[in-house]
Amino acid sequence: MAFPNVSDIVATTIQNRSRQIADNVTKNNAILAKLNQRGNVRTISGGNTILEELSFAENANGGFYSGYDLLPVAAQDVISAAEFQIKQYAVPVVMSGLEMLQNSGKEQFIDLLEARLNVAESTMANNLSASIYSDGTGSGGKG
Repeated sequence: MAFPNVSDIVATTIQNRSRQIADNVTKNNAILAKLNQRGNVRTISGGNTILEELSFAENANGGFYSGYDLLPVAAQDVISAAEFQIKQYAVPVVMSGLEMLQNSGKEQFIDLLEARLNVAESTMANNLSASIYSDGTGSGGKG
């Protein structure tokens, strides 16, 4: 069966392609980029919560003195901790057997599975970036 809307040029010429997927999703993650750039992303190995120790006040005993002035030595409560519940996030990546077959061999311009994994990673980065600014009650308290 012939297709009347397919011209000679369309039937004989392929599209000019970059052979790579341009990232049009994750460039808006300024907070994650800055955290990564400064080395402020840490992983955990386990535990039931995350306890982040922090200093929350200055030592009020500090000050200038001269000679034998008495220095204040009152106890100072300046260190505490913030507790965070561990949250989980997933982006399923699926590919059918037919898609694997179709996206193989010399006809494969871009590895479809790898591209879908990259999209899943950028989806996760975008949603994690948004959740950084949230109060933790999103998605029924899961986010």
